[in-house]
Amino acid sequence: MAKARMDVKEAARMAKEYVTELLADEQIRDIAIEETKFQHGANTWLITVGFFRPWHQGITRENPFDPDRNLLRSYKAVRINDRIGRVEWVRDRFAMDPFDPSDIDNDTIEAKAVVQTARELFADFFAGENIKSIGLEEAKYNYDLDTWEITIGFLRIPEIEGCSDPPDMTLDEGFGKRSYKTICIDNESGSFQGIKDRFMTDFSPSAQA
Repeated sequence: MAKARMDVKEAARMAKEYVTELLADEQIRDIAIEETKFQHGANTWLITVGFFRPWHQGITRENPFDPDRNLLRSYKAVRINDRIGRVEWVRDRFAMDPFDPSDIDNDTIEAKAVVQTARELFADFFAGENIKSIGLEEAKYNYDLDTWEITIGFLRIPEIEGCSDPPDMTLDEGFGKRSYKTICIDNESGSFQGIKDRFMTDFSPSAQA
């Protein structure tokens, strides 16, 4: 996924200060960071801030995240845009299920969908070559770059004079080694980022761009 610009301490500090200022009139106390998560696909931080309101004074509960209990401590989830360092929203932590709303909010693609996209890109890219025995070899997600890296293996079949449609060839028949190409696809947009030979670089070809 995309690399965070802010570190977790900076994001947590911003969330805590924002909630403190937002609810200053309520005289909240015992403010603390409860959860932190970076959403790579959306480039956002999710920070849960817990606190007591004045009417909670002197009252505590164990297991505060037990949904069957009458919760006395308040918890607010703060979403921060990592690119511009700005709070996007504050929501009640328990109105969110699960804690990771990126499943709903992020415009990202799943592994099966990205493999199909990679197959289509591969077929278009090598349409002019006589290739056979095409197969998916590897599917890897690059968390640092928010990029899918899909490796497809295949055989290049040499043209045989007088034969317009040569049969599939195998290694045993001496027609060369199997080739492997890695297709890089952006996780958020699904756009084509490039293609690399699997063995001419490390297994993060998008990192070389």
